[in-house]
Amino acid sequence: STLRCFLQNQKLNACLNDLSPELPLVEEQTWVSGRVEKDLLSRYKLFVSPNSGPCTLRIELKLLQGLADVLVGNGSLPAPTPEKHNWSSCGLGAKRLAIHFFDEKFMLGFFYVSVLGTKNAFQSCCEYELRWECRKLQSPLAQVWDK
Repeated sequence: STLRCFLQNQKLNACLNDLSPELPLVEEQTWVSGRVEKDLLSRYKLFVSPNSGPCTLRIELKLLQGLADVLVGNGSLPAPTPEKHNWSSCGLGAKRLAIHFFDEKFMLGFFYVSVLGTKNAFQSCCEYELRWECRKLQSPLAQVWDK
């Protein structure tokens, strides 16, 4: 099939060099609590193992108080901002991002996440929890990757 051929020929880029060693590393499936003032950024990094193969990176921001958006950069963009980022939750309503391995900017290795405190007439800061996970391809086609 066309999809099977695509998966066999898919070469995933990787960025294994940490371009922001000062940032806290968020472990997979671990909630991290944070607070950010409006118009400011809180920054983190994630590491998706090169052994993950074809997967979907899912990032979730749970808002406890105030408003915020998630900005994500791949391994070549270690400081995502509102002006320059690869992916964003801005305008999506839900604060969940799904970044698929077939996205042209997807790379295994480091991802960089900025939580942007956004304007809110009632509160000057945002309290949140952030987590991520890497979901491997869950179909018979995933077996093609290992051959």
